[in-house]
Amino acid sequence: MPTRISDAFRSVVIQQWLEGIAPDTIAANNDLSGGGVTNFINEWKQRLGSSVEDDLRQLTTTLKKLALLLLNAR
Repeated sequence: MPTRISDAFRSVVIQQWLEGIAPDTIAANNDLSGGGVTNFINEWKQRLGSSVEDDLRQLTTTLKKLALLLLNAR
């Protein structure tokens, strides 16, 4: 019987994806397969039921870039 993955662990994977981290990197950092990461993301998208997830990811990556620009401007 497969081990159940905790919701907290799934949340970490989703958060990393929203931060713009590549799925292969997320997989390596969390000892998962690339397919496992993709499955977590797809399941989350289905539960969300809209295109909001892509907008959230874009917003997060844009904010991250902006923060780096601000830090470099100091």
